[in-house]
Amino acid sequence: MSKGLNSVSIIGRLGEDPTLKYSQSGMAVVNLSVATNYSIKKDGEWTEAVEWVRCTVFGKKAEACAEFLSKGSQIYLEGRLSTQSWQDQEGVKRWSTSVIIRDVIFLDSKGQGQKSDRPPSPPNEGQDQGQSGGSGDGDQAGGYDASEESGGDKEFSGMGSDIPF
Repeated sequence: MSKGLNSVSIIGRLGEDPTLKYSQSGMAVVNLSVATNYSIKKDGEWTEAVEWVRCTVFGKKAEACAEFLSKGSQIYLEGRLSTQSWQDQEGVKRWSTSVIIRDVIFLDSKGQGQKSDRPPSPPNEGQDQGQSGGSGDGDQAGGYDASEESGGDKEFSGMGSDIPF
């Protein structure tokens, strides 16, 4: 039997400051509310729509999110969908779906939503210093690439339109 695929990639902005908590076993946990925007045609007119995505980050990546991100920060997340169910006080079965994050890339330049004064990473040799994209090497517009911790290597380009915060 072959395996299925459960993969989610998100580029969006944080709707609130991350709050760092620790599990009973001491694992760092951050829950993020991420807004993604897209265009939709309604009554012959194109309008912007927003989708809110719940995300959970664990370990060192969670600690980095709590330290370097704030409301409005732009972020790239990669992970898998996870759905939990429970019964509420009236006995009604409820469901909640979120994204369990495995890779995080901070997309803001220093001073654009991030809390830290951490200096941007130096550019790679041969890389144009004016580039805003990246190859997942930690130089995402001066941001933090948590995939370095797990040896990941991702390539993508940023989202052009922003959600006003």
